[in-house]
Amino acid sequence: MIIEPVHWHPILVHFSFALLFLAPFFIFANVIGSDKPWSDTILVTGRMMLWTGVIIAAFTIGAGFVAMWNVTVSEDIHHHIHNHRNWALGTAALYTVLAFWSLLNWKRQVRDGWLLTLLLFIGVGGLTMTGYKGGELVYHHGVSINQSVLQ
Repeated sequence: MIIEPVHWHPILVHFSFALLFLAPFFIFANVIGSDKPWSDTILVTGRMMLWTGVIIAAFTIGAGFVAMWNVTVSEDIHHHIHNHRNWALGTAALYTVLAFWSLLNWKRQVRDGWLLTLLLFIGVGGLTMTGYKGGELVYHHGVSINQSVLQ
């Protein structure tokens, strides 16, 4: 069974969401427990989640564009799709900048600090709003739901 291109976005989105949602909690745990023996391990885990999440998010957004261009919806739904897209792009931009900041910290052998952690939690807010708007497209407006399922 071959998965249609419009279905890649809902598959990928769960991976990027989970990684980007959890990364700030791991980095926060490192910030508050930097003197603990587990702090280096938890920092590496948080950074890997952040970096991997940003890479998968790029594919998720690409798949979102494919889905957006190939789904048939009424004209009034386009506003909701574009709103979801704009939240996704803004949130992805923030996470990308923060991932590069974290990468620079790693290259300089500096721990991620409070400001980066705070901004990551702001990213969680954007991520949650993006997911909410995507869920509204599917569950409220029925975007990309197979019409035979609804009958």
